[in-house]
Amino acid sequence: MRKIIFMVWLAANMASQASTFTWTKLSGGNASSSWATQGNWSGGVLPTTSNDTANFTTLNPSVDSTVTLDGNQTINTLLFSDTNTATAASWIIAAGTPSSSTLTLAGANPTIDVTGMGSGKAAVINAVVTGTGGLTKSGTSFLQLNGTNPYSGGTIISGSDCRISAGNASAFGTGTVQVGSPVGDGQIWFNAAGNLTLTNAFEIRTTRWIIDGSTVNGVAAGDLTVNGSVLFNTGANGVRDVYCNKNLTLNGNVSVT
Repeated sequence: MRKIIFMVWLAANMASQASTFTWTKLSGGNASSSWATQGNWSGGVLPTTSNDTANFTTLNPSVDSTVTLDGNQTINTLLFSDTNTATAASWIIAAGTPSSSTLTLAGANPTIDVTGMGSGKAAVINAVVTGTGGLTKSGTSFLQLNGTNPYSGGTIISGSDCRISAGNASAFGTGTVQVGSPVGDGQIWFNAAGNLTLTNAFEIRTTRWIIDGSTVNGVAAGDLTVNGSVLFNTGANGVRDVYCNKNLTLNGNVSVT
């Protein structure tokens, strides 16, 4: 009995450990394949728990590469980069088969970090993102969210020169979008992939909120309309700057604290 109890405890303890799984699939400059195929990951093991990290930073894809979920997948952290921006490419996460496949962000402080991508390229999530713990975006390259996402818990865009793009009115789920963390954070780049209207509430903590005008993942920037409330959290320095390369319309209540 003690042996059985120990084995159950050991299995549960191992499942709770945070592990990093690195994407290794690359053929002819194309890193496309299925998330659900064990052989595409280091060690031939799939990331499956709310503590796991999916690492897409060690390869040099030379063409835009699509990773299909091919079933519901759960992850805590995703890391994206490109080792050679001279042959720049985007990473794309798509539903695959079935088309209802979702990516659930779970565990403590779910995060997507995107750094070192080539000009105009991004980590693009076309699949639906679910979860209740929110999403933190970090890194100085673009993350583009294109799904009709029902995740809750809010979105935090964190770190100086952090960049994010949205191509769907429900890209940021149901919670508040916090632009900058903490109060007084460096400038944040916000890109609307085509003309976009959002109903989320916004809290602006960055010293400069840049409405970006660049083309991301082949989609030209559009005008941004925010129908939710917008709070400018000025903190100790009392200054906030909005720099618009495309039109910004604020239709909701605007307040300053």
